[in-house]
Amino acid sequence: MKKAGFLHRQDRPYVFAVNIKGKKQWGPQARKIAVQVLHDLP
Repeated sequence: MKKAGFLHRQDRPYVFAVNIKGKKQWGPQARKIAVQVLHDLP
């Protein structure tokens, strides 16, 4: 599943693209993973 999107964090925009593989992978799950990674950034 490939998913692209954007997120605003501390008034700064982030654009992301993720590619997750496996059974039962879908867009909202890919976005959730990408957003969590972005929130974990310092």
